[in-house]
Amino acid sequence: ELKTSTLIKSILSLGITLLYYGLMPQLAEGIYWYVGVVNYHFASLALITMLVLLLASLQSKSRLKLRVLQGAIILLMVLSVGFNEIAAVIIPSALFFLFITGYLATRRLNPFLLLCLVVACLSAAAVFFSPGNFFRLNVASHSMSLWQSIYFSFLQSIRFFFRFAFNLPVLLASLFVFMAGGEAKRKVGLPVVYFVGSLFLLFVAALLPYLAMGQLGQHRTYNYVLLIFLLCWFLFILSLRQSHYFPFLANFQFTSGRKIAFGCMMAGSILSFGNLPAICRDIHNGKLTHYRNDFACREYQLLKSPSAVYPLEHTSACLLITDAKGDTAFFADKCMTRYY
Repeated sequence: ELKTSTLIKSILSLGITLLYYGLMPQLAEGIYWYVGVVNYHFASLALITMLVLLLASLQSKSRLKLRVLQGAIILLMVLSVGFNEIAAVIIPSALFFLFITGYLATRRLNPFLLLCLVVACLSAAAVFFSPGNFFRLNVASHSMSLWQSIYFSFLQSIRFFFRFAFNLPVLLASLFVFMAGGEAKRKVGLPVVYFVGSLFLLFVAALLPYLAMGQLGQHRTYNYVLLIFLLCWFLFILSLRQSHYFPFLANFQFTSGRKIAFGCMMAGSILSFGNLPAICRDIHNGKLTHYRNDFACREYQLLKSPSAVYPLEHTSACLLITDAKGDTAFFADKCMTRYY
């Protein structure tokens, strides 16, 4: 609850959106691949919407409005859990943590939170015990043991933690939140909760792919947890600011001029780091044009001779997901031959 206008809040929302797209580990799968958009990008949007409605329900004074919000929350919870396996672990785990901590704090059961937990667990069970999931597990011949998966997931968690948290745009945004945190009226909780939660997100995003497929894949699971990680990280910074006294900030005034200066620096860092400058470089170097021409030429050849599958000569990292290898045993080559 910062003392900010609607315009400033909109600018902050736009900033975190650009930050999300700029840091997305696999941009092509995140916004250009239909399956990736539906299973991971839409999953993030559904989860964020559910959290917004949950906060609105806590502030609702109308009984009718409260029931409508609760119904929408239950529906979005089923959808959010059902998008992918990562969500099917993260959401019930978070609800279980909230339910236990709420009970320990008040010694009273929260009926609606208990209902959400039950619905989330049932939805997660429907995901994990679906026939398609068992089929995929049987097909994956390189799946790892539990201890191997935990070990590699731990390493990936460290890798992506530094990748997401310690880059120029996030560091500047963290400094902005830290400086502006003194204006927040409501306490957001303990720093350790958000710090451990952010690490848990990164760990689960790697654990399930390693268990099922024996590899991390193309980072689509980290596309999903990135937005939630950023929110947890900024809440960690804010809670750190609120829970400790910093003498050097005793007389600090975060004036409008300083906020504007910070905003300009963050905007410049977002535009010069990650996916956004990579897109500009591909446009400037003509990679997107060459990629489009090569793709059209290959499609024309495949329509005449479906078995003549060959890899593209020019590709763009911003658009490419998986390409053929010219190997008849490779799955992409098989699929393209069957399709054409």
